[in-house]
Amino acid sequence: MLSDLVAGQPSSPVRTTRRSSRQPRPAHPRNWREPDANRHRPVIFTPIAGACGEQRSGRCVFTWPASGECSIVLVVPERILVVDDTESIRRLIRLNLELEGFEVFEAFDGQDCLERVATDRPDLVTLDLVMPRLDGFATAAALRADPRTARLPIVVVTTQGQPAYRRRADWLGIDAYVTKPFHPATLVTTVREVLSRRAQ
Repeated sequence: MLSDLVAGQPSSPVRTTRRSSRQPRPAHPRNWREPDANRHRPVIFTPIAGACGEQRSGRCVFTWPASGECSIVLVVPERILVVDDTESIRRLIRLNLELEGFEVFEAFDGQDCLERVATDRPDLVTLDLVMPRLDGFATAAALRADPRTARLPIVVVTTQGQPAYRRRADWLGIDAYVTKPFHPATLVTTVREVLSRRAQ
């Protein structure tokens, strides 16, 4: 650049979004996957490591075209309502879902769930079965009976693993059934699968 000025040559513009072939690539965020051979397809990874050094929650789409430029487009995260009368269980589920980029709300029983669904409009509900005031089955029935929430995905998370409970859950149209104790990765995978099926 300095030699251009000395020789009277105008310096070429510098684009900050373009990397020289000599510059190392930035560290890959967690769950980052190498783009396909054509290097034009978007790559989705979660959670977002941050754009321009800012820590953000949710997911993003990372594109890597052949030109060497890169861009990140933020995507609004899915909203999950966690319903359980045990605070420690709610916090455990919330923590693991938030680590995967979801936006999470809490409700302490079925009645609170119905009120939060109306105000927060979640994309999915994780629902305990044994709760005060309004249990999980009654809550699921109320959600299915309301046209506004009839197709709201529901994942039951409960200690009740008896066949009779599972049959009743199937009859109510519960999307998935997870028994406690559970591995956090199992619950996260189940939530993603249910959301993916509903999106199709």
